[in-house]
Amino acid sequence: MTEHGHSPTQDRDKSGIPIWLIVAGVLLVLGAVFVLQNTENITMEFLWFELNLPLWVTLIIFFGLGFVLAEGWSYMRRRRRRAGYVD
Repeated sequence: MTEHGHSPTQDRDKSGIPIWLIVAGVLLVLGAVFVLQNTENITMEFLWFELNLPLWVTLIIFFGLGFVLAEGWSYMRRRRRRAGYVD
């Protein structure tokens, strides 16, 4: 038993492979399928910028940007609550 009250084997399936490794493998395969299905190039225009990128790169950029903005918004809300401001 460990300090947390469970044995290290509880996080493994019956074959002895850690569950996180299985999840990582599945995500890696899904990511590869996503990239292979979205290889066509697209032209993106914004103001005076014009970019010609594969669709998968564009999608990852925008998903990443959305994630960063959501985390920043969440951080700012938590910070305001701790300071005593009410949303």
